[in-house]
Amino acid sequence: MHSKYTPILNPFTQILKFLMLALFWGLIIYGTIRLFNDKIDELKIIAPAIFLILFLGYIGFIIVYSLWTDIKFVTFKGDSITIVYLLQLKVIKLSCNAVRGYSTCEFLNGWKTKSLILYTRDNKVIEFVGNNYLDNNRLIRFITGKFQKIGDETLAPKFWFGRTYKFLK
Repeated sequence: MHSKYTPILNPFTQILKFLMLALFWGLIIYGTIRLFNDKIDELKIIAPAIFLILFLGYIGFIIVYSLWTDIKFVTFKGDSITIVYLLQLKVIKLSCNAVRGYSTCEFLNGWKTKSLILYTRDNKVIEFVGNNYLDNNRLIRFITGKFQKIGDETLAPKFWFGRTYKFLK
């Protein structure tokens, strides 16, 4: 196993998310302009239009949140882990001893995706979604060779947004 490893971020996944975000916001803006430019006074047309705008806004929020949390660069070097959240302008440095272990999760988000979830001793979670990295198999081998496996988990979504992690204390 190499003493230094930096997984390669998959630019195609991030570009696809940006394009989806632009499409959804474009639909919201277009729908809003059409709604208020046309002389519409019937509730049966206005209510579905408002619902559609809110729904597309929610989808846009999910895409923005995904970009906000998923675009991260990570470097494993010796006994330390450095994680740089690009859009948040945040850097996290951990020692390998600060990691309690990892779990795996497999879910569908358009296609079958695997993710690795690192659990720290101070009850934080760092998730690596498989399709965000070009060399995902190498990332899996590196993490599984360096840390103890806690278990497997399924995707447990919260009511509106986010997810529940099985192995948080």
